[in-house]
Amino acid sequence: MRIAISGYSGCGSTTASRLVGRRLKLKQVNYTLRDIARERGVTLARMQELALRDFPKHDLRIERKQCDAAARSRDCVVASRLAVWLDDSRVWRRCGALRPPRFDLKAWLEVPLKVRARRRAKVDKTPFRDSLAFTRRRDVENSLRYKRLYGIDFKKIPRDCAVIDNERCSAKQTAASIVKLARDACVKIKKPAAKKLRRKMRAMKSKTRKTRKFRRKR
Repeated sequence: MRIAISGYSGCGSTTASRLVGRRLKLKQVNYTLRDIARERGVTLARMQELALRDFPKHDLRIERKQCDAAARSRDCVVASRLAVWLDDSRVWRRCGALRPPRFDLKAWLEVPLKVRARRRAKVDKTPFRDSLAFTRRRDVENSLRYKRLYGIDFKKIPRDCAVIDNERCSAKQTAASIVKLARDACVKIKKPAAKKLRRKMRAMKSKTRKTRKFRRKR
């Protein structure tokens, strides 16, 4: 099973993907601008500036790496801003991925700006006002980059995406909601296969009966 989790900056998608991966024993695919910043030894704010300066170099690298990793793995959970759009031809073709990943479940974590900024301030140990300004700027810059590069409007979430209100939920509660949706999705996926198998079995039984009747007549 493949699961995609997305949302605005600070929505909790990384933590949720880690917990969901543990619960369902799925590989975690989570490569973002924050990871590139860590690799380069710079702050996220500086990396955000570099992403704008070197546009679209870093964005294409991130999306291509996520697409290829998700497509190679049958069982994984992908978390990023664009995870729920990775199977969109505008994204996977533009970033140069070999093939699109096929997701069984897509989840969008909905969290208000101030709540996300407060969470980020707590993690980064920065003043709330600074965190709010940075989170708001990231939202605007990310939305503009994705619109310009892929033609994606961040305000229009894919129709096949489940929206989870993550404002008052803990990380464990959010993960539990996604796990439940994933298990329900598994049942729906298996039903057609089960029906097909039952039809095949009935056809085989019918054929066997006809063969027996023919032999008796002879």
